[in-house]
Amino acid sequence: MNLVQDIISGLEKYRDIKFEKKGENELKIFGEELNGFDIILFEGERENMLYLGNFHGHFNNTETGIDELVDKIFLSLIGEIRVKEFSKNGESYKWVLQIRDVNCNWYDTETTSLVKMNFGKEDDVTYYQNNLVLPKHN
Repeated sequence: MNLVQDIISGLEKYRDIKFEKKGENELKIFGEELNGFDIILFEGERENMLYLGNFHGHFNNTETGIDELVDKIFLSLIGEIRVKEFSKNGESYKWVLQIRDVNCNWYDTETTSLVKMNFGKEDDVTYYQNNLVLPKHN
């Protein structure tokens, strides 16, 4: 099974979604230019790594792990997942993955961060979200 190729096969149905395959095991899906984020997948033997902007997660190479990874890619493309980024003095240090619920409320699901010890400054918060419309195909 080649996860990257399987995802490419699905993406090829949507001409508005731009992507680039790098080698056999790496895929980059370009997000919207204005406040969107790129999606990068690294396929590995034991696990896969997925970057949603600067947020990243690890997914086991099991049916459940792959299903979760593919769901996150799809939800990111249609704007149901966004990345909340924290920075101080222009330096980003924390990224929170947020998912929209059925009532259109955003809630935090996962966090990735760097160690940042600058306690004296207020956080700047920026949101990144794709809103790529996927056309219906028969």
